[in-house]
Amino acid sequence: SSTPKLFNSLLLGSSHSQPRAEGSSLRHLLNSGPGKLPQGVGDSGVPFPSVFSTGSTGDKTKGALPDFLDHIIASVVETKKASEQRRADGGGGGGAGAAPGGEGGPRREAVMGLSVLDPHTSHTWLCDGRLLCLQDPGNQNNWKIFRECWKQGQPVLVSGVHRRLKGGLWRPEAFSQEFGEQDVDLVNCRNCAVISDVKVRDFWDGFEVIAKRLQGGDGQPMVLKLKDWPPGEDFRDMMPTRFVDLMDNLPLPEYTKRDGRLNLASRLPDFFVRPDLGPKMYNAYGLISTEDRKVGTTNLHLDVSDAVNVMVYVGIPQGEGSHEEEADFTGCQEVTKTIEEGDVDETTKRRIYEAHEKPGALWHIYAAKDAEKIRELLRKVGEEQGQENPPDHDPIHDQSWYLDQVLRRRLYEEYGVQGWAIVQFLGDAVFIPAGAPHQVHNLYSCIKVAEDFVSPEHVKHCFRLTQEFRHLSNTHSNHEDKLQVKNIIYHAVKDAVGTLKAHESKLVRS
Repeated sequence: SSTPKLFNSLLLGSSHSQPRAEGSSLRHLLNSGPGKLPQGVGDSGVPFPSVFSTGSTGDKTKGALPDFLDHIIASVVETKKASEQRRADGGGGGGAGAAPGGEGGPRREAVMGLSVLDPHTSHTWLCDGRLLCLQDPGNQNNWKIFRECWKQGQPVLVSGVHRRLKGGLWRPEAFSQEFGEQDVDLVNCRNCAVISDVKVRDFWDGFEVIAKRLQGGDGQPMVLKLKDWPPGEDFRDMMPTRFVDLMDNLPLPEYTKRDGRLNLASRLPDFFVRPDLGPKMYNAYGLISTEDRKVGTTNLHLDVSDAVNVMVYVGIPQGEGSHEEEADFTGCQEVTKTIEEGDVDETTKRRIYEAHEKPGALWHIYAAKDAEKIRELLRKVGEEQGQENPPDHDPIHDQSWYLDQVLRRRLYEEYGVQGWAIVQFLGDAVFIPAGAPHQVHNLYSCIKVAEDFVSPEHVKHCFRLTQEFRHLSNTHSNHEDKLQVKNIIYHAVKDAVGTLKAHESKLVRS
């Protein structure tokens, strides 16, 4: 029984009230010899920034990993195949250490707190300068600017992914034709009621034709989403061609691919049962009425791992006998009103009204550090509404809340918490940090595909959340550590130590 406590203390470090344990061979190995790498630029020309931010206050004793793990993981992921990367990049300048250029550089650096703005990446800023949007998903330098925002716990948007995918694979009629006879469960987004044992064709046939949608007890078409389809880990086996198409074209492959050098899940040995990191599909109709603005397609929740969510198809519904131009998305009053009330910035609105891109879903994402303040607000509102707050339940983990405009305003006014309001257009990939509370409201019918990963920047949140989930009720879906985060951290450190020892003589010289 002492083993988990010992391992936890190694990961989280000792509290200020207790002396640090010095007897561990792992700790001794990591703290001895030439294993401490300098910050700045090393011999390979690759910088070694701190992966775990040391600038945050308030949680240093609770969630921060010790400095040695910061150095170890940072050094390994930066130096692995560094020489090959330099050759691939052509040894050009303007890398991660380049100073920002142009008139907008200093202002954006001040807003973002960035130490680097790479001139070789096509990007813009949304949410009034608080959200990085990378515009070339295939650019090999994207990771350099991405990590500057990522290590600060900020979400990131990458646009244009749909241009790299085989579009015909992701159309609703393709899914209906191939899998139409499968039995599935559907969820009514308006009341969370589950409709069981329905042919998946019934869902897809109504994806873009409202007249073909299943009707509720009131005789009105229901707003439905597919529940857990394809089921569990079956995506790769059931849809191998789509699996390859997606995985070959995910942006930031250093993080998102299963063998990515910045995906710590890749450190797990083959003899371990692989954690279910996806891909997972999210298929749902759009919420189209005025009352639907208070309803989420996916309610507020957070995930134990990092994730990238790609919008692969947006379907604009038609009424019976109407033409697509009559349902032009720029003229849809309900969607326009939802976006206006969603606190969306002007630059994003121009993507709709000027660039005529297809908006699919409205996201609200909050920083992981603000999760406790959000819980306080939801508990307070729950009490105001006469709800109970059992100790083994959690207002975020239970996924029972959607923050409408009124609640978002209260969150900002009473707790000073401001999130990111993001419209996900066709081809947009949303990167969500581990532990970041987020919610989704579909504007139109959407097909999204998500892949999870474990980045070194946020592994501390992964570990903290697995500890948090243990206190939920035994029947809660998040009670079990499905990510195997302790095994991932252990083998990442083991791999790091092995790499450092293999290059010990070079480190001594430096």
